[in-house]
Amino acid sequence: MFDTPNIKKTVYGLLLLFAVLYFLSAFLAPVDHATLMKYNVSVFQLRLLTVAILLPVVAIWACAAYGFVHFKQYALSIKGSPAGKGTNTLANGLGLIALQLLMSAAVSIVTSVPDVKTAVGGVRGVTIISTGSTIVLALAASLVLYNAVSQLNASLSKRSRPKNTAASFYVVLAISVAFLAAIIHGYYAKGTTQTIYNYLPLSAAVIGIWMPYLVVWSFFWLAANHLLNYQHHVKGLVYKKTLGLLIMGIYLILGSSVFIQILGTFNGAFSSVGLLPLIIIIYVLL
Repeated sequence: MFDTPNIKKTVYGLLLLFAVLYFLSAFLAPVDHATLMKYNVSVFQLRLLTVAILLPVVAIWACAAYGFVHFKQYALSIKGSPAGKGTNTLANGLGLIALQLLMSAAVSIVTSVPDVKTAVGGVRGVTIISTGSTIVLALAASLVLYNAVSQLNASLSKRSRPKNTAASFYVVLAISVAFLAAIIHGYYAKGTTQTIYNYLPLSAAVIGIWMPYLVVWSFFWLAANHLLNYQHHVKGLVYKKTLGLLIMGIYLILGSSVFIQILGTFNGAFSSVGLLPLIIIIYVLL
């Protein structure tokens, strides 16, 4: 997976293509005049706001692509070493995370074509497809990351089991209970903002959203903890520091995912929010 000698050209080329198409789909989309009236802005001001939001998004894509490319190149350079297989699998997991960032944009680009949007069932179909594809990629990324860290730990000459498995269970349990409570609350306090929860019954949301994210968060948490165990048993200050940054990144991805999913259940809270607070919320979510 991703084992191409021209990895840099391929990834950066796809990034540029996605960025151009994303901007085009955003600017060619019909203007919602109800939104203009609600926030008292002109079409020109709305376009400026669109640019102000899309530029940081593309910057995040670029950072993810840069990190993946350089980590993948390093993984390919040590593929013959004991840690080569695990490092390469870890790079593939990072690639899936980067791809996940692009998924909602990809759905947005494809469904910006009116005929396609109508064919998939309008806003309802787009929302379900976007949510489902994001969940599938998140599941794949978490499983690949956990498998990669298991391979790295297996490559150690002196193996030791991570000591915080019990603590991991209780942390994930607390997060999952909070998320389930937020989902249930969302169904009893529906707002005017349309989200995935407006299109699914509660039972489908539990099975199709809550349970998959429980698996995703569990594997992300275990991957970070097991990578911390691996970091303690390898040599090299630079390597240890790089692993430390990667561990921090996995924890940040986990935390942001939990925050976004729980916040997404409180859709009613955003229906009466002003323009400035709404922009701040969007930047926080980025």
